[in-house]
Amino acid sequence: NLASQNQLIINKSLNLAKTAIEINSKLNAKYYAFHAGFLFDPKINMLGDKPVPINIIDRKKGLKEFLKNVKILSNFASKKNIILLIENNVVSYNQFTKYRYKPLMCDIKESLHIMNKTSKNVFLLMDFAHLKVSANSLLFSKKEYLKKLDKYIIAYHLSDNNSRSDDNLSFNKNSWFWRYIKPKAKYCSIEVYDDNILKLKKLISLVNKKTK
Repeated sequence: NLASQNQLIINKSLNLAKTAIEINSKLNAKYYAFHAGFLFDPKINMLGDKPVPINIIDRKKGLKEFLKNVKILSNFASKKNIILLIENNVVSYNQFTKYRYKPLMCDIKESLHIMNKTSKNVFLLMDFAHLKVSANSLLFSKKEYLKKLDKYIIAYHLSDNNSRSDDNLSFNKNSWFWRYIKPKAKYCSIEVYDDNILKLKKLISLVNKKTK
């Protein structure tokens, strides 16, 4: 969590990212992606639609810490010729309606603010499923988000959901997001939770066909 107020967690997060960037450099990979920050330090069993802790990080402090650590990573990555990608976060409908909680970088205004404050080697990894849920939870336009953040978006995560929770469902040829994928996208990643190999192969073929 790069927005944490716990220095041990910050150090571990930065060290993890730097190690991955080092590995990417040795493999001649070009990109390293990470989530926008959270306003509490979640354990794995706290992710999703789980209850939110009573005490969460002050938004201004979390944002300031996140931007500081992104700058540290962007300086490190630039020396390794690695491009960084920040993945937009998701506002669970249940978490927002029950606890009024939203992590960093879910809406248009904050996403623009973060991207405008980052270095030239930092771009946006657009998770369409996250955007679909966040737009429903916060009542904003998906199309407007994509339009205003367009110049920063160079890669995509693909899955679908019921607009209330990021449950990584499959997608099809009629899914809403195809029209927004740029022809020159650097990559698309399928994030569907399904262990059926044949279904996954069909999704790969569909993505290849749709993104030619």
